[in-house]
Amino acid sequence: MHTIITPRRSALAVVLGLFLALAAVFGAVPAAQAHGGPFQLTVSPDGAGGLIVNAAYVEDGHPVSEIIDPVATAISPSGESVGPVALVSSPEGEGIWVTPEAFLPDGQWAVTVTTTTPSSASTTVDVTVAELAPPVEPGETIAPVVEEQGGASGSAAASGAASASTEAGVSPLTVGLWIGAIVVVLAVGGALIYLNRVKLFSRR
Repeated sequence: MHTIITPRRSALAVVLGLFLALAAVFGAVPAAQAHGGPFQLTVSPDGAGGLIVNAAYVEDGHPVSEIIDPVATAISPSGESVGPVALVSSPEGEGIWVTPEAFLPDGQWAVTVTTTTPSSASTTVDVTVAELAPPVEPGETIAPVVEEQGGASGSAAASGAASASTEAGVSPLTVGLWIGAIVVVLAVGGALIYLNRVKLFSRR
């Protein structure tokens, strides 16, 4: 007994196969974009006695999207200690945490930042806090001031993390998947047009 495959059945089979492939591709998107695992902390001074902490996943370097609980402590060479101070999430970008206010006096400090949520992480860096210039009175002339290296690096770290967070919002993987979806839709349309033409010629 022979099975006759009509153009309509062929079209349905092609459409079903393409949509199953499309569903499989987009079903893999959440898994491909999911983050997790260990992360690392990068600590920088903000130039005014505070700290900027960038949290990034070790595996792909993307900013940590989960809630973390960074706490900072500091010890001077003379043994003076400051903290603990809990950091807060910064509006400048994902994975950026800052001290709510300045807490480090002028001088040299060994700063340690630790987290316990969602996993344990810790890092220690040496920070130099320079004395801030006094406020300028009206009519006074301001001499050019060279910004401390620590403050410049802190600002650069914050802006760099914000830029990385923005770029991470649209990954190459997402763009590729959308292009693949468009190709699949065009292929489905082309297959339907072709099969309809075959059906019309077969009737003649």
